[in-house]
Amino acid sequence: VRKIGGYAFDGCSNLTHIEIPDSMTSIYCFKGCTGLTHIEIPNSVPRIGDKAFGGCTGLTHIEIPNSVREIGDFAFFDCQSLTTITLPSSVIEIGSDIFGGCTSLKTVIVPENRKDFFKEFLPEVKCLTFSTAPQCSDRIFG
Repeated sequence: VRKIGGYAFDGCSNLTHIEIPDSMTSIYCFKGCTGLTHIEIPNSVPRIGDKAFGGCTGLTHIEIPNSVREIGDFAFFDCQSLTTITLPSSVIEIGSDIFGGCTSLKTVIVPENRKDFFKEFLPEVKCLTFSTAPQCSDRIFG
């Protein structure tokens, strides 16, 4: 499986855990899965698409590998349970309002040499503490 259609799992509230196969090239299809609390993204995925996890209000843990270079518009919009995000240095493109509505998000951890880049592209996140780590993890934890 290389691609799953954009609305394949849209609104599947009973879906709680996803393990994406290594063959996937983009993720677009989990919008509104309110029961989703954990997802594993393999190190083969270069893009998290627009609205990929938008409205996943129960999402508490997500791992983003260093293969991810792009995060699309509204990718994590309204993920109200996320509190801390660690973004890998591999991310070079960030869409609009990716963390809009993430009311519990308080800390964004980025690699030391990418702090200014992430600050510029995350204007919708208010009152954030940008922490830097010399050897930043390549995972996101919420």
